[in-house]
Amino acid sequence: MASTVFVATEDSTAVGGEDYVSIPDLNSTESFDEQMEIKFGGLDTKKEFTVKTYADEEQEGTESFYVGLFKSLGAMNSYIETGDESQIHTYLDAYMKDPSQIGSYDYTVTTDSPSGSSAKSEGEDITVTITRSVSGSFVGESEIYFNTTPGSADETDYVSQKAIPVKFTSNEERYRLEP
Repeated sequence: MASTVFVATEDSTAVGGEDYVSIPDLNSTESFDEQMEIKFGGLDTKKEFTVKTYADEEQEGTESFYVGLFKSLGAMNSYIETGDESQIHTYLDAYMKDPSQIGSYDYTVTTDSPSGSSAKSEGEDITVTITRSVSGSFVGESEIYFNTTPGSADETDYVSQKAIPVKFTSNEERYRLEP
């Protein structure tokens, strides 16, 4: 006999939208019913669904969220509205842990104006490139701050930069500071 059940996630130590994609996902283009509905055919004994998780750089230890199973959409809605746990047919904890090795980052800074006779003339803009290299298996976002300090040129020769945030996304290796 065919049947339909409904699933929903609930935060525990993991937070929907930060650590995993909640079911229902408020940002999805599918209706809540479509996201949460699992249909069994007359001979089906097993169904699978996936909850997407996000990797981050925080060392948080093992985190979990709940997955609830409801026999009807009405039971699920009643639970959501009232918190009446008797509406849950069954639930389980889903666990996730930090990646085994979080990468560490090294940064190098170069310009398009080398020293000596190849140096740019005063009044010409200089482009600065910051390159990030990663050691480790997990590449995430990172942020550094860029400052200029006087050398043989002083702040009357260039526009001083103080604590300019430079943000790298997970897949970025280079960031170019344009004048």
